[in-house]
Amino acid sequence: MLMRKNRSMTQTFLLNMILVILINTAGIGYFWVSHEYERFDAESRTLREKYVESQKAMIRHEVERAIDYIRHKKAQAMHRLRASVREKVDAAHSVATNIYEQNRIMKTDSRIMKMIRDALRPVRFNSGRGYFFAASMDGTEELYPPRPDLEGKNLLSLQDAKGKFVIQDEIRIVREHGKGFAEGYWPKPGMSPDSSSHKVTYVRHFKPFGWFIGTWEFLDDVENDIQKEVLEHIVNIRFGKEGYLFASTYNGDPLFSNGKITQGSGNLWNLTDPNGVKLIQEQRKVVENPEGGFVSYMWRKLNRQTLSPKISFSKGFPDWEWMVGAGVYVDDIEKVIRQKRIELENRVRGHILKVIFILTALLFVTYLFAKYLSHKIQTNVEIFSGFFENAAVRAAKIEQESLYFSEFKNLAGSANQMVDERIQAQESLQESEARFRQLANASWEAIAIHDKGRLLLANEQYFEMFGYPADELLEKQALLLTVAPESLLSIKEHIRSGNLGPYEITAMRKNGERFPAEIRVRPLEYQGSMVRVAAIRDMTETRKAQEAFLKSEDKFSTIFKSSPDSIVMTLLDDGSFIDCNDNFLHTMGYDRDEVVGKTSRELEIWENSDVRKLFVKELEIRGEVNNFESSHWRKDGSVIPVLISSRLVSVGERPCILSIARNMTDYKKAEQEKQELQKKLSRSKKMEALGLLAGGVAHDLNNILSGIVSYPELILMDLPKDHKLRKPIETIQNAGLRAAEVVQDLVTMARGIASAKRVMSLNLLVREYLNSLEFRELETRYSAVRFKTSLAPDILNISCSSVHIKKSLMNLVVNASEAIQGSGSVRIATENRYVDTLIKGYDDVRMGEYAMLTVSDDGPGISPTDIERIFEPFYTKKVMGRSGTGLGLAIVWNTVQDHKGYINVQSSEKGTVFELYFPITREDATDPETKILMEAYMGGGERILVVDDEADQRKIACGMLNKLGYAATAVSSGEAALAYMREDDVDLIILDMIMLPGMNGRETYEQIIRLRPGQKAIIASGFAETDDVREAQKLGAGQYVRKPYTIEKMGIAVRDELKKAGSRNEVQNGL
Repeated sequence: MLMRKNRSMTQTFLLNMILVILINTAGIGYFWVSHEYERFDAESRTLREKYVESQKAMIRHEVERAIDYIRHKKAQAMHRLRASVREKVDAAHSVATNIYEQNRIMKTDSRIMKMIRDALRPVRFNSGRGYFFAASMDGTEELYPPRPDLEGKNLLSLQDAKGKFVIQDEIRIVREHGKGFAEGYWPKPGMSPDSSSHKVTYVRHFKPFGWFIGTWEFLDDVENDIQKEVLEHIVNIRFGKEGYLFASTYNGDPLFSNGKITQGSGNLWNLTDPNGVKLIQEQRKVVENPEGGFVSYMWRKLNRQTLSPKISFSKGFPDWEWMVGAGVYVDDIEKVIRQKRIELENRVRGHILKVIFILTALLFVTYLFAKYLSHKIQTNVEIFSGFFENAAVRAAKIEQESLYFSEFKNLAGSANQMVDERIQAQESLQESEARFRQLANASWEAIAIHDKGRLLLANEQYFEMFGYPADELLEKQALLLTVAPESLLSIKEHIRSGNLGPYEITAMRKNGERFPAEIRVRPLEYQGSMVRVAAIRDMTETRKAQEAFLKSEDKFSTIFKSSPDSIVMTLLDDGSFIDCNDNFLHTMGYDRDEVVGKTSRELEIWENSDVRKLFVKELEIRGEVNNFESSHWRKDGSVIPVLISSRLVSVGERPCILSIARNMTDYKKAEQEKQELQKKLSRSKKMEALGLLAGGVAHDLNNILSGIVSYPELILMDLPKDHKLRKPIETIQNAGLRAAEVVQDLVTMARGIASAKRVMSLNLLVREYLNSLEFRELETRYSAVRFKTSLAPDILNISCSSVHIKKSLMNLVVNASEAIQGSGSVRIATENRYVDTLIKGYDDVRMGEYAMLTVSDDGPGISPTDIERIFEPFYTKKVMGRSGTGLGLAIVWNTVQDHKGYINVQSSEKGTVFELYFPITREDATDPETKILMEAYMGGGERILVVDDEADQRKIACGMLNKLGYAATAVSSGEAALAYMREDDVDLIILDMIMLPGMNGRETYEQIIRLRPGQKAIIASGFAETDDVREAQKLGAGQYVRKPYTIEKMGIAVRDELKKAGSRNEVQNGL
């Protein structure tokens, strides 16, 4: 039979301690390392996702920039085509004119005709496909280089692919306009006769022989040229580290890639990555979406053979059936992640070394401590060994104080009991009592044995609790000394009823101090008779804790009642209200007795019962809900938005919901006001942008209109009043002036327009409009409309442009009249208005003093959808061109903005009210302008230099100045002006502010005053008054004259500037 191996208790204890330390250290280390790696994995995923999103955003931005560039270049095709053919025909016309002028005296017409044909016949352009042709006004072909056999033949019946009579259309254009564009459709050379392409022709009248000279170009040829330009531009685009663009057609023909044009290098429709992704076919799918899309695949990086994951973004340009894309490799982030992983592993190794060091130290300390304990145990064991060795021969007790551990002391007690039993039974009983006393003294409660109130035995805690020494209570009626009189009867009742407790009494110390106590009683057989053993606990600290708890409950109750948010306690199962605070009652409009005990269904608080179900379900799953948005019915039937946060709590054994609800009405209102402000700001910026656009268009139109407005005025000055051409020329002039008025409307939209302002009364402006021809015509047209006025007699003055104010008033009155269906009334009113608080409306009217102009009608009103856009240019419900230009309210808006005023619009089915607020001035009104006679601004031979890049403008300005008695000279650029001024001097310079290319007006004036300090100048432009204008005026330039020119406007500006310090002639004459 195998013998079990003996084990040393000390060695087992030592090994177990070491094992526990090792297991705990390994477990903690394992969980810590696992947590570090999990956190690293999560951070890596987040870093990878953010990197991919940023790269996708980058390539999308680059592709969309390229598409925008392509779209921009595509839009230039027709403009470029027209400019190209016009420029070439103008050049051919100049050649023909020069040949004619140089030879018309010495040579016959037929000889000159041949010279012109010979000069133009060999000319080729546009890669050899372009040439010049010429025909007479009866349709006879005079020059046709590709088919000389057709020269001399009449081609009036020639038709294009759509049946249009080409020569007849060109003759009509020349007769009506002298020059112009014609469009048709012709087969291109080398194409099928059944196909046709859009062809644009430009012709110009050559008057000496009654010819017209022209050339043409196919639109798609121009687009092909533009496509080549586009490819050469975007093929070189680079971005990021290795980013580039690529493109192909919709059917897979390559265009360019990685900085190289690959057009014609082979179809890529079946191009496939190693995973089987058809790249071009996938890109073709995503470009069906106008916004483009992403394609993921595997591809080799530049100069590498390994495959890497790649994401590309592609977007289509349907007009050319191009797909443009850019890609990015998404594995570059892996280098960063690998580096971070290395750093993590190094950090983990460092921590492991620290743990190993700490573990070694712990093991060493544990070993020393275990050796110390082993020594103590060994000593105790040797004492017991000696006791048992001597027990057979003598009854010697063990000295318990010599033992270190309580367990050995207990064993020693048992061993000593065995000895005592051998000596005598009494000693055994005394030992038993000693053991009981030791056990009782170990308790934190007071323990006592009573026999009908007489104290037989008690532990130390008992005497300490009541403050008596043992000899004053033992064998005495201790209850009378330790229990308050009022509790003695209670104790007797509990004993009589057999209640063993626990129950509370009022105890009493020796010093008379009373304190709460809890008592439990059990019957016990002691020394042959039945006695009672009592355990008594001092409840003083417990009562203090309870009182503190009650105080904390009071604090919670205070918070509950005084919270600015609604707080309620409801049952989870049916929503019954247990309690609610005053804020909830105030917010919902209920009394407390109307709420407590009722369910939320009975009160119908939740606007949507399904929302409550969702709320309760989420609460049951998570145990809490935060910031849950809902809507609640108030008692008065109104609905308020609320934000709820709730927790599951237990009241008794029933699950309840403790909820805090915040009334979000004010917050929602503030959010709505913020959105309204953003909408108004966006609207203002939009109007400003449209105004700038209109100003730019107006500048170009003013230059064009100058000839129509100014030349008739010059011609009429030389024509007698009975001349037969006077009436047609006046008709041309009036048409030009009407066109100029439309342009002036566009200029009004350009913020910062150069308009003089005078101090005037709104009442005067209203009366001037009511006496105008326009208003009388309006009254006649809308005879069923009654016009009423209510003008404040004490209206304050404003600084204003009278033209724009009256124009705005006219537009509002016209719109009001047109809005009335049948009969009705339009009211015009003025009043002083002091605004001392912010007025919320279509515009927010700031505090201040205003003169207010009101135009109202009783028409059907403006719909809420339309009222947001009524001030946008060209936004109208009328028929464009018949009932207006669509600029009326846009002019009103910009006029008010330029006067630093505000507009408020109110509209309903009962009518519409427009309120225009203009800041007042305390200055006196200025005198009205009077017509100045031409003699007042005639010149005296002063020399004036006109600087303008437009030839027509130079001719017009010089013609007017010469008529006014000045000696005018013109140059076409700022550089030419400088060259002129180096050689000669002038009395005044008229500078066009915008000249392209080269120096503008301000730059030119800066150079001139360096050359000739104090040189007088005035500024001219068809655009708004810009920063350059103001800078030039600071340098010394004079008035600003807006195009188109008129004799009066030009003459007054020149006269006023020359009068400032005397003309050059006056200075020379010593005046």
